[in-house]
Parts: sequence; structure tokens; C-alpha cells
Amino acid sequence: MKTKRLDCLIVGPALPYRGGISKTNHSLSKSLITFGKKVEIWTFKSLYPDFFFPGKSQYEEKEEETNLIIKRIFNTSNPLLWQKNIKSIIKLNPSFIVFRYWTPYLSPLYSTIAKNLPKSIKKIALVDNWIPHEKGILDTFLNKNFGRKIDYFVTFSKNVTEQIKKNGFSNILTGFHPINSNLPKKISKKNAYNKLNLSSNYKYVLFFGIIRRYKGLDLLIRSFSEKIIRESNIKLIIVGEFYKNKNKYYNLINKLNLKSRIIIIPEYVNEETARDYFCLADLVAQTYISSSQSGVTAMSYNYKVPLLVTKINGLKDPIEVDKTGVVSNLNTKSISKSIIQILEKNNQKDIIDNIKKVCHNYHWDKFSYKLLNFINESEL
Repeated sequence: MKTKRLDCLIVGPALPYRGGISKTNHSLSKSLITFGKKVEIWTFKSLYPDFFFPGKSQYEEKEEETNLIIKRIFNTSNPLLWQKNIKSIIKLNPSFIVFRYWTPYLSPLYSTIAKNLPKSIKKIALVDNWIPHEKGILDTFLNKNFGRKIDYFVTFSKNVTEQIKKNGFSNILTGFHPINSNLPKKISKKNAYNKLNLSSNYKYVLFFGIIRRYKGLDLLIRSFSEKIIRESNIKLIIVGEFYKNKNKYYNLINKLNLKSRIIIIPEYVNEETARDYFCLADLVAQTYISSSQSGVTAMSYNYKVPLLVTKINGLKDPIEVDKTGVVSNLNTKSISKSIIQILEKNNQKDIIDNIKKVCHNYHWDKFSYKLLNFINESEL
């Protein structure tokens, strides 16, 4: 038998690519290394063509230092290079390969690689989203085509597991969305106010992350026009890059006369600046109209910030189980009442205490332990 030169090869975003999936691939790699595994991440030379990517940039502005082995290998839009990629993986001969899968766009590349690898290399799909938030007519075909090449599936939520099962696949480990390792350390609210030049006379609701239609930001903005919010000293901070039609949101804010109530930072921010906003926030609002799960929840747990989420499978599950916030209905009156409920002093304290109690359940080492056990048990 050919010698295994590597325990795990992770295929997916990593530096210099920005964003939550890249960061979580780093954290997963570091965690597997603590279990004595040899790990490499092979990322993309080209992920999305520039004309296809809706944001300002796919890359971090400042190169971060890391001791992980990261190689830029794949081009999703050039099939002529894929056979060369396959030969490189076979030569490396990892025990298992993890395909980080969040969009059917990746199916042609991933399916071609998985199909042509020997059976001795176990093929795992680590799935963020199975059903895309913005659907296409080929989604089911592409998902099934990829799924048929996979030995094991791993998800971050029961919601995604059930979606995969409905397509006829089994051998699925339902995990959880861990808190990324090496996030900047929490600072005091006072320091956060000073760093961001914001007044301590207000309570702040934070909406954080890339802004797309399915995240329901318009619902949250409309909730601030409800009387119960207008009569309070609460402001909304929106931090994130707009992927589509930002004027829709600016026009809504003007129409509802909310300019004095809402602060917009319309850009992708680095981890340190993100930390400052989370440490300043009195609650984090996720008024999504669809979701699989959310890395924003994990960041809120890390910085001990109460959560308001809407009644969406996957999104609401940890909040209900851990009692770390309030689950709202998908309407402005329910959202506004939930904001006030969370910000009541005793409620906020109880929620923060609950977050402190459960954070240890969301470490990457626990996730990796479950993953490795799942692979070992499945091979018996």
C-alpha cells in the first residue's frame, strides 16, 4: 500500500481569501493539528471570476501571518487544469480529503476531483449550505452530482443535515458551528465606545456581515420605526458590505425618517474592527428570512453578546437550546418587542450568564474530536 504522506487535505478558501469560511478552515486545520494530524489546505488561484463576484474584493487587504501550510492550487473556471490537480492530490495521498462546500458553483470542480481519487482516500463534504439562499435551476442536479462522489457528510446544523437526507444521502455527522480560534480578545464597552467614537448614552443593536436579501435587514430597519423603539434610546449599527442594491436600504431609512437612529458602515471590516463593534453592542440582531446557520452567532458567543434571531430552522436552534437570546417572529412588531425584551437589564444579564455557561461547548477541538471519531467509526 502506498504510504500516506498526509492525514488530511482541506480543499476550500484560506488566506489570502477573506471571510468566515476561510477563517473557519484555518481554525479546523489548527484543531486537527492539535490531535497530531498532518494537515494542509489547498485553496484557489481563482475562486470566482471578477465579473461574477458581487463584492469589492475576494481578498484580505493585509496579508496575515500563519504557520499553516496553505497552497493556491485550484481554478474553478478552468477544467483544463483539474486533471493536473487530481494527479497532485493522488501523489500527496492523504488519508482523507475535506471538501468545504457552500454553493453548487463548486460542484463541477469538486465532483471531478472526488470521482477520480482512489477509494483509499476518504472523501468528506463539510457542508455550510446545501440549499443556496439564492436559488438556481441547476442546484439540485449539481448537489446530487457532488453528493454521489462523497463518502461522508459533515454539517454545522440539523437543518442542513435534513436537507442532505432529502436528496437521498446518508452517513452524515451533524455538528455545530464552532467559535473561531485566535479571535481578537474582548475589550471593555468603554474602550469600544472610544475606539469607534460613539456615545455611551445609547444602547446599540448590531447587524453584522455581508448584506444580502435573505438576511432580512429591511425587516430590522422597519422595526426601528415602531413606536416602542422610537421612544427608546436605541440605535442600530449596520456593519457589512452590500452585495446588491444598497440604495434600497438607504431609501428605506430616509423614507422612515430613521437617519438619526441608524449608523451604516458599508464595508467589510477586519477582525479587530469587528471585535470593537461586538464589544460595543448590547445585542446582535439576525432578522434572516432564510438560513442554514450563522458564524455571526459564534462571534456573538465569543464576545458574550445576546442574540435576537428570527424563527428560522438552523438559526434559532442554538439560541433556543442555550437560552442565549430571543427568537422573534418574522414581523416588525415582534422584532421590536424582542429588542426591548433583551435590553431589559435583568434579561440581558441572564442571557450573558447563559452564554458564559455554554461557550465551552463550541470549541473547534470538540468539533474535530467528533469528526475524527465519526470517520474512524464509519470505517469499522
